[in-house]
Amino acid sequence: MALTGHKPAQGQGRRRRHGHVLLRRARLSIRSGAYGPLVRRHDLCWGAFIGFICWLGFIAAPLLSETMYEKRPFKLFAINTGYWLLALLISGGLLAAWH
Repeated sequence: MALTGHKPAQGQGRRRRHGHVLLRRARLSIRSGAYGPLVRRHDLCWGAFIGFICWLGFIAAPLLSETMYEKRPFKLFAINTGYWLLALLISGGLLAAWH
């Protein structure tokens, strides 16, 4: 929060935002799981690779251009995209191993 200059939200608005974030994460995990049938391999490493490709195209590219355009610190970009990278690697690997 300090890097963006915002103050933490309180009350109902905070809960609503957390609900929206949870739904978006679930939707992105389902989308990355949809790429599984396109390949013949279904193991943890291949699923993590698909998660990485999804992160690169859906998360890193748009956030990098936004960070550069708004002249935000690179540390903020690293924090935001690093979280998504970890989440997509785990969910991609689990979906591929489960499939």
